[in-house]
Amino acid sequence: EMMKFIGEAMDETMKKNFSECPPFFTPFGDTDKCVSLFTPIQVSWFEARLFCESLTGNLAILDDIDDYFHLLKYIQQNEIKSRFWLGAKNDFSKIGNSTESKKIWTWLNGEPVTMGVPFWSFYTIEKSPWYEENNHDQEEGRKLMPRLTGERETCLSILEENFYYFSDEFCTDKLSPLCMTNKI
Repeated sequence: EMMKFIGEAMDETMKKNFSECPPFFTPFGDTDKCVSLFTPIQVSWFEARLFCESLTGNLAILDDIDDYFHLLKYIQQNEIKSRFWLGAKNDFSKIGNSTESKKIWTWLNGEPVTMGVPFWSFYTIEKSPWYEENNHDQEEGRKLMPRLTGERETCLSILEENFYYFSDEFCTDKLSPLCMTNKI
């Protein structure tokens, strides 16, 4: 009798968890989305994007605070510890006719990434000989990301060491894909 009950409960759980989502994806939180976190894989942002597309998803777009909150809760409940790529990167845009460029963060769907709190992580600047040599004139202290500047392309990530707040990393760095798609 007990085994029958357990078997039925497992069948119901499997139907609930996997019938809502495509293969390799699982629902998370109170959202209409499914997530797939591939922690053993460490690839560049571009490879991560192709990987997610091959699963009929894409790198996660977390432009909704509720989706972001539910994902963080899912990561915590499942004790996931890794560094993940998200579906956004910066685009350098020219300002008028000048040679000055401005960093603009956009999601893969073309929408702008919300800057600042509550999404982005902080980082600390400490003066060092390297900093002085490289003409960095920023003041010491805690700053809000993004932090990387220059001509190298940077992409959006969430890292365990930054408590899964948004962080900018070089797109060629090796992180795990965080894939997302809509429920079926």
